[in-house]
Amino acid sequence: MNETTEKPGRNTKSIAADACELVMATTERMTDSVASAREKTRAALAGIQTKISGAKQVAVDEVRTRARAADDYVHDSPWKSLGVAALVGLAIGLLLGRRQR
Repeated sequence: MNETTEKPGRNTKSIAADACELVMATTERMTDSVASAREKTRAALAGIQTKISGAKQVAVDEVRTRARAADDYVHDSPWKSLGVAALVGLAIGLLLGRRQR
């Protein structure tokens, strides 16, 4: 994967790591209520990390499926694909040409 697709995952891991570090820092002068809150927070963070991991995998699988479908379509009808690409390129060129005036 490239840096663009990995960045949200790294940011999420960083936030989770910071939160875990904060939870661990509360070990000094810990009362029962703080210990209970700490364990709840730790469990919630673990649940969030699991959900994020699952959502990331679902997104990756969906992108791969759609990419395969697009690849199959292009291979099955290359002239249609070429025509669509040419029209899109023409439209973008016209829009950029108008914008520069």
